[in-house]
Amino acid sequence: QGRAAPHVIGSGYSSSNLNQADVAMLADVVRARYGVTGKGIRIGVISTSFNALGGMDEDIALGLLPAGMNGSDDRGNKYVLNDVSYEDDEGRAMAQLVHAIAPDAELYFATPYPETKLGDPITPQMAIQNADVVAEKYDQIIKSLVNDIKVNIIVDDLYDPVVPWFQDGIIAQAVDWAVEGNKKKGRKGVAYFSAAGNDTNTSYQSTFRGTPYSEISSQLPTTAPGNKEQYFYHNFDPDGGIDIL
Repeated sequence: QGRAAPHVIGSGYSSSNLNQADVAMLADVVRARYGVTGKGIRIGVISTSFNALGGMDEDIALGLLPAGMNGSDDRGNKYVLNDVSYEDDEGRAMAQLVHAIAPDAELYFATPYPETKLGDPITPQMAIQNADVVAEKYDQIIKSLVNDIKVNIIVDDLYDPVVPWFQDGIIAQAVDWAVEGNKKKGRKGVAYFSAAGNDTNTSYQSTFRGTPYSEISSQLPTTAPGNKEQYFYHNFDPDGGIDIL
């Protein structure tokens, strides 16, 4: 299914010799040639959970995660801002990769998921309710990472199919806010990398079924005496009804 998961630790494992991303991006060459290790950079990781499956302390002991990541930084900020107990620790898998690539960077994790697992979105109403809860939490943690932690980079691997497609929703607006920064307030823009496009091949495709829609067409301007502009809209209902949304 392509889902990330923390590496299962075995004898002799180290992040530096099994991380294909490190080699594919030539990050190992950059570190060796220029001494760039991520020192002084704070990176926020947003995902499902971090230590729901356990293993964080062992990861730290083996060097797969930064030392002390189970505690707080020198400003009193926890490296794991919040967590949930019912998910798959994709956030820890991401942190393992980032730590191997930029071993001296400070890593901070947060999840927009609620403390108690929401019901499965089996109905559109439930899906929207769940999306609203996650979106509001998402907005909060992005702003916390930027304002409180003052991260330089944020990476996320989350995608929710019920967020708005055709305009920026709460999450997209929060991302824009983080990237733009605010010079007047001394807030630098954050580099934001998202896996929201992971499902780009899961899309809608159809032969165009053009239909007029009187409710909109009646408000269009007149092009000649007695003539209204006429637009055709795609009809998403393949069964004879009319649905232009």
